[in-house]
Amino acid sequence: VIVAATGASGDIPIQLLHVASGPGMTHPRHLVVAEDGSALSVIETYVGQGGESSWTNAVVQITVGDGAKLDWVKYQGEAAEAYHIAAMRVQLAKNAKFNAGFFALGSAIGRDDVVVTVSGSGAHCALNGVTLGRGQQSLTTLTSLDHAVAGANSDQMFKSVLDEGAQAAFLGKVIVRPDAQKTEAHQSNHNLLLARSAEVNTKPELEILADDVACSHGATVGEIDKEAMFYLLSRGLDETTARRLLVEG
Repeated sequence: VIVAATGASGDIPIQLLHVASGPGMTHPRHLVVAEDGSALSVIETYVGQGGESSWTNAVVQITVGDGAKLDWVKYQGEAAEAYHIAAMRVQLAKNAKFNAGFFALGSAIGRDDVVVTVSGSGAHCALNGVTLGRGQQSLTTLTSLDHAVAGANSDQMFKSVLDEGAQAAFLGKVIVRPDAQKTEAHQSNHNLLLARSAEVNTKPELEILADDVACSHGATVGEIDKEAMFYLLSRGLDETTARRLLVEG
């Protein structure tokens, strides 16, 4: 349990470090409360040693109070044989701010299920994520952003780079309730495939039940641009450096 008291300032991030050192399963649960007017930064880290299979089944429950701000970073770097299943549930009050970044690099099978309920006007939620997969990895991201009141906004940006036979999936949903007028919500998912054996499935969704909103969603899937690669090679870069530059870009 982590509680940021009213008016507290989170100048120093708190790190939740999970280390899987052998076979077995763990079921961590974290309850985080940012009380009214507080600020808090949390880094949620998962790492593991290779060679043996393990299962992490994690739950994070977050409440961000009136005018509070919570910055959250999750790094999933489990061992190649591991399984990582995680659920995050977030409640945002009036004028609350929640900024989250998700980095999925490890595990054989990984899944992040994020549900945010915006229940206060003036609240802001930003969800950003990067997935890097290779080999036979299967990495899934599910998001649901529920705008229950008027005058709040949200942004989602998730990207993936997949090599060899890796698979990734993105299922993102934005719900705008009938009373949530003046909502602004944007969502995008961009994917780069470095091999024809890699695969991605993407499904951004908008469910809009109000009529005075500004919402957008979109998705792209593609390969490295051959003309961009040719341009970099013609300027003297070797192929490995050119590919790295384009992937990072």
